[in-house]
Amino acid sequence: GTLLTLNLFQVLLFLQVFFTAQPENRLSVALTFGALAALAWGLYGLYRAAQRTAYELETLVFLLISIGAAVTAAYDPDSLLKLVCTVVIGMVLFLLMSGVLRSLHMSIRARWPVAVAAGVLLAFNVVLGERIFGAKNWISIGPLSFQPSELVKIAFVLVGAATLDRLFAKRNLIFTILFSSYCVGCLALMSDFGTAAIFFVTFLVIAYLRSGDAATLALICGGGVFAVLTMLSLKPYIL
Repeated sequence: GTLLTLNLFQVLLFLQVFFTAQPENRLSVALTFGALAALAWGLYGLYRAAQRTAYELETLVFLLISIGAAVTAAYDPDSLLKLVCTVVIGMVLFLLMSGVLRSLHMSIRARWPVAVAAGVLLAFNVVLGERIFGAKNWISIGPLSFQPSELVKIAFVLVGAATLDRLFAKRNLIFTILFSSYCVGCLALMSDFGTAAIFFVTFLVIAYLRSGDAATLALICGGGVFAVLTMLSLKPYIL
């Protein structure tokens, strides 16, 4: 029933955009909203085949994507094909991550390749990234542009969560601290301090779940405050 309500909302968005679009853009608008409806039902069919019943969060995601498609159709209809391609890529990544995270053994085996790939991606971004609105966090490959830090967020959670089964292993904690420091350092070089703050808070949550040591976290927070004050003295506009 919720999915049918989403389809009704998609139809209303489609009609609003379709009749105000230029004649040459109407076909792409129709194909885009048809593709979004088909992808939503396709994912629902996969869930039913896998005997999974919860679909509320995915419905909300498709709701937001549909609103984004309406805005894109109104202001930049030539980008509708790109939007559909990125939705498909996002769904594939989501399904892969869902499969990996359901297996603790697979998650642990994947953490090293994922950490190395994330490190290389951030280093590539620091060297060759495109600076937009002050932050050097965009990479363009042909017609597609993306932010590597968004993919690294997924890798960061995977790498941190994969070691939670060994709560008191010092080697795992040191690895997580070094990986977190590298990610935050690269983001600082890219001037993407909003994402750096997200990474730091996520690291604190993972570290607390692993150790439960409030004194160590207080020391880490003290170092973080010192780093922030130093950063603000060098780049006061960030405040």
